[in-house]
Amino acid sequence: MKQVLADREVYREMIEDLAKQIAAVRPVDMFQVQEFSGEVERRLTLLSDENMVLKGFPDFPLKRLESLREAVARRGELRKLQESLNPEGEKWITKSNMGEELQNVVERFEAAQPAIEWYQRAEPDLKRAFLNHHVPFDFSAVAATRHATVGLAAYSLRMVQTASERLHSASEEDQSKGRPQVLQLAQGTLKFAFRIHQFAGGFDAVTTQLFSSLHDVIEAMLEAQSREKEAKEKGGKEKDAPQ
Repeated sequence: MKQVLADREVYREMIEDLAKQIAAVRPVDMFQVQEFSGEVERRLTLLSDENMVLKGFPDFPLKRLESLREAVARRGELRKLQESLNPEGEKWITKSNMGEELQNVVERFEAAQPAIEWYQRAEPDLKRAFLNHHVPFDFSAVAATRHATVGLAAYSLRMVQTASERLHSASEEDQSKGRPQVLQLAQGTLKFAFRIHQFAGGFDAVTTQLFSSLHDVIEAMLEAQSREKEAKEKGGKEKDAPQ
């Protein structure tokens, strides 16, 4: 407690000046919010116990400070969510094979989905709270994070498209062996992409084309599988026919 009392005296001028600045500041965008908040945090870290020290200043605008901090934290959380959905990002760790990588993509989406849905539900309340304290917040970041999931769909569709192209260029025997696995992955990926389509509210032009192309590939593989099955059945009947 002695240190708290000492801080109140040593940093009194700084705290009173901060109180005036926090109450008066009117940032116009998130950049200014982050710049101002960073300077505030730099000064407050000088206190041995922020909460206890500030209790000695009943006029300190704590609620406004909390609102500024929340805006910075929310923007940081949305940025991290977007990074977690970017297969080309530095933090993305690619799995060793396509099946595991496709599962990795699904898990990334399912990990981010609840948080994105929470922001969509909470947006009206957050807007009111930030508006009450004159704190600007760019809520387009919520829509951008939701739309970032479309990148996961495109990434998955491209992977399977590439696998199907390799299968198509293989020998007839290798195609027959590899088709069931590629077909299973393609069907699962198409379903996953449709989930994202529903969640994100649509695709961009590139992902729409990828989705359509994979649908055609699946149809072609099903037809090839059907022809192969018919040929085997026909061959079996001819073999069993009496000589």
